[in-house]
Amino acid sequence: MLNYLDADIAVIGAGPSGARAAALLSANGYKVSIFERDSQPGIPLHCTGIVSKECFDFYKFPSSLILHEIQSFNLRSPKGKGAVVGRDKVQAYVLDRLKLDLHLVNLALEAGARLITSTEVKDLEWSEDHIVLNLNKNGSFEKFRARASVLATGYGASLARRLGFNRKMEVISGCQALVETSGDQQVEIFTGKNYGKGGFGWIVPHTKGHALCGVLTHKHSYKIMENHIKQLQKESRIGKVRSIYRTRPIPLGINGISVLDRVIGVGDVVNQVKPTTGGGIYYGLLGADAAADILSNALEANDLSAIALAPYEKRWKGIMASEIANGYNLRKLTEQLPDSMLEKMHKLLRIPGVKKILTSGSMPFDWHSGPLTKFVNLLSRQITQ
Repeated sequence: MLNYLDADIAVIGAGPSGARAAALLSANGYKVSIFERDSQPGIPLHCTGIVSKECFDFYKFPSSLILHEIQSFNLRSPKGKGAVVGRDKVQAYVLDRLKLDLHLVNLALEAGARLITSTEVKDLEWSEDHIVLNLNKNGSFEKFRARASVLATGYGASLARRLGFNRKMEVISGCQALVETSGDQQVEIFTGKNYGKGGFGWIVPHTKGHALCGVLTHKHSYKIMENHIKQLQKESRIGKVRSIYRTRPIPLGINGISVLDRVIGVGDVVNQVKPTTGGGIYYGLLGADAAADILSNALEANDLSAIALAPYEKRWKGIMASEIANGYNLRKLTEQLPDSMLEKMHKLLRIPGVKKILTSGSMPFDWHSGPLTKFVNLLSRQITQ
């Protein structure tokens, strides 16, 4: 590192993808600083914390993060009828999302990274051999110099927009609440026009006596969530609302750019997220792995131009772009289905042979859009014949 620089790498955002990139780059011997706008990583809560068994095993997460195992879920039709879809083995886990974020940040700190909280990166400036981060730390404006930066702000951050990463795209947004429950809870998914075009609601078991209850939709997510909660309270399914969390906008489709000179984007900011469910933990971690590898090579070669970083875009898109594109097309397909069609499809799910297709090993938790699209088309043909 040049002696007038503050770090080799400045990671902007201490979420899973930013923390993972920081850990890998630090382990490779680079001086890394992580900037987090909030006072603590993981707060406020942005998602349900569901990850596949594949993701959990691949990243060797500790079992202490697990709140619940998921073998099945109850899919509710627009009229509220249930169909339990499941397999013999665990497919996913509900993790304590706050503990997950802290676990990944701690791995970065143990590898040598430095965490700077309550600090917003307002803008970047480019110099011949480094970039300058303009910081706002509790009203005090400072500058920070690094050879390169990893942008992990999530979608919609003002810095990402200024840098051109978040060009106008179609987005969905969500809202969820921590609610009181009694007894054991199963993951439930709610469908139909009450959740907006292509939207859905959920109940996900959380800590003892509590669940996460929320919606993901195109518009009016807060109002739709309020109605979702009121209906469940009316049915005595849930109790009081303990807290409400507003999720960030979630981009749909493939992003235009992933790199600039000395800047590489990871996670939601470059659309590494599933358009079907809005889940982005696994994709963001995979993106961070690719980013750290490409960036390490570029640092060693002392070439941090956008051209030198371009292999990152090819790498991560080779891993997940096809799934993201298929997932987007699947979402557009399901958005066209009226409740009457969804109700008929749901009825077919009660037929063991049809349900077997959905629960077979050919439909992985994280790579499901292709098989699921074929499944939806199959049901559509059976209904219209």
